[in-house]
Amino acid sequence: MKRVAVIILSFGLYPAYAQMPRFIRAYGGSNVDVGRSIYHTSDGGYIVGGYTFSYGVGSADYILVKLSSTGNVQWARVYGGTGADTGVSVIQTSDGGYAIFGKTYSYGAGSADFLLVKVTSTGTVSWAKVYGGAGADEGWRVIQHPSGGYVLVGSTGSWGPGISVREKLYGSQN
Repeated sequence: MKRVAVIILSFGLYPAYAQMPRFIRAYGGSNVDVGRSIYHTSDGGYIVGGYTFSYGVGSADYILVKLSSTGNVQWARVYGGTGADTGVSVIQTSDGGYAIFGKTYSYGAGSADFLLVKVTSTGTVSWAKVYGGAGADEGWRVIQHPSGGYVLVGSTGSWGPGISVREKLYGSQN
């Protein structure tokens, strides 16, 4: 059994306490679960994004775990289809929800495609967008643009060699 390990270090004004972990916890199930990204949320907690082989319907599915400031699980949600879906980047969005980005073998046109999932503050899916072509496309990082849209970066086998950067206003109306 492999589990996601999260260690949160507290860095303050007092050097004696600078290396003391706030909490050390393991999260996950009976199979391999991978935390790829963590984000400090506006409520003082954390959102962890990655993928799980323990839960969901595919060989791997996106997973989001919302933690309190002390490491207690507030909620955990799994997203994906029957293929392998691996989330690698998570952010908190300006509306208080979250976005997780990575690649999917469950949806899209190619062997792998970008998958961006936008969820509410409680993990309910607001919308999901798949982007890609006939080649393998893999999402690496998502940021929110000041306009409210999302900028995506990853590798592509569909739009020529190299790194792909996509900037578009992704939202519920698109």
